[in-house]
Amino acid sequence: MNPEFMRNLWSELSAHRLIAMPLVLGLVVAVAWVGGSAGTAAWVANAAIGVLLILWGARLSADSVLGEVVDRTWDSQRMSAIGPWAMTWGKLFGSTVYVWYGAFLCLVLAFVTTHIQGTGYVMSVPRAADRLLPVFDWWLPVKIFAAGVLAQALALFVALLLLRGRPSKLRLRVTLTQALAIAAASPFVFGGSLFFSPFTEISQIQWYGIDFPPHQFALITNLVFVGWAVFGCYCLMRLELQCRTGFLGWLCFTLFLPIYLAGIEVDRLGALRPAERALDWWLTAFQVTLALTYIAAFVEPKGILRLRRWLHDLATGSYERVRTSTPSWVVSGAICFICAVAAIALSATGADAVPGFAAFIVALMLFAVRDIALLYALTLDGRRRRGHLAALVYLAVLYVLLPALLAGAGLDDELIRMFRPELGGDPLQSTVPVAAQALAALALAAIKWRRLRPLGDSEQPAAA
Repeated sequence: MNPEFMRNLWSELSAHRLIAMPLVLGLVVAVAWVGGSAGTAAWVANAAIGVLLILWGARLSADSVLGEVVDRTWDSQRMSAIGPWAMTWGKLFGSTVYVWYGAFLCLVLAFVTTHIQGTGYVMSVPRAADRLLPVFDWWLPVKIFAAGVLAQALALFVALLLLRGRPSKLRLRVTLTQALAIAAASPFVFGGSLFFSPFTEISQIQWYGIDFPPHQFALITNLVFVGWAVFGCYCLMRLELQCRTGFLGWLCFTLFLPIYLAGIEVDRLGALRPAERALDWWLTAFQVTLALTYIAAFVEPKGILRLRRWLHDLATGSYERVRTSTPSWVVSGAICFICAVAAIALSATGADAVPGFAAFIVALMLFAVRDIALLYALTLDGRRRRGHLAALVYLAVLYVLLPALLAGAGLDDELIRMFRPELGGDPLQSTVPVAAQALAALALAAIKWRRLRPLGDSEQPAAA
């Protein structure tokens, strides 16, 4: 069996903990039963599943890697004979095995109490709890279990992502990772379906013309993203264990996410939204891939050696080396460019074309070039923390402070479009100033490149 999983079993499932978990959970449910009813006890048991799997499980999953770094045992594990996949699922399910033990105990308690109540999973619960969990049917424990797996997988993914930057104060990073994972998994439990408010009534969801009940669609979406999160953990674990990993995984996810999001249609209160036009589909794909490009540019490790290695591999024409050295933001940026060209072409041929739409798309692409060039100009020297923080400050100045200052001074909207993309206005005034900013940022990156270029052109870059 997986040695990492077995190690976690021995460390997590001691005799004391195996006895303590059912005793504590049984007392909690018994107090709820005595103080309320069997239905209240069942509600408490189901809520305990969420606390164990989502709140506690996410923290254990994040700490399974970051805690090893703090204890200075991660390097020895990386040098062991355990492969990336075995290490991934050994960490993911081994570090959280104790909370899964408690969650299955709570499931048994919920089943017993609801059976005694005689109402299945439809229970009479306190009014405040009824507002918090508005749908209390048989989907609930299934949704909580699926959301728990998602939270734990995302926590491990974010922990591995943070580990690539070799950050300090790793215990604080565990809390941050836990909070992000809980925020991502909570809509699947409380919201009825992903991306929609829990206080908005949704009667039907269509995905490319296929009808889904909201909670069924949420569960399917949850399971799909669990698969992507586990796959992402595996890819990052390969990088941590010094295995060659290409961009094909990121390419597949960059293609999947816009296809998934662009197909969602919602029927609210019986009013079905009409089918999206092709232009709307490509515009959604452009927005999603643009966001992924920004995310990849910020989270991926950067530096002069990594960039030199990629450029050298491009010059030599080695596909295998290019596949493993190409930055992820280049892959998603290329797909974003294709989506932008398609959206511009469809807007030009459509009968109801929006004035200035093409200039708006071009301006967005130029803003992306400016921002990524500025980011690289600040991080080529390898100062990840200071460079990223400085980039965020400068982008806040460009996107928020300067437009607010211009608007407060009562200046023309065309000047504001120089720093913030907006639809409408003169195409040249919307694109030329942004192009000038992009060229200036590229010039700054080129100057930084020339200053940091090590030893000379004849030297091959070191592998990053």
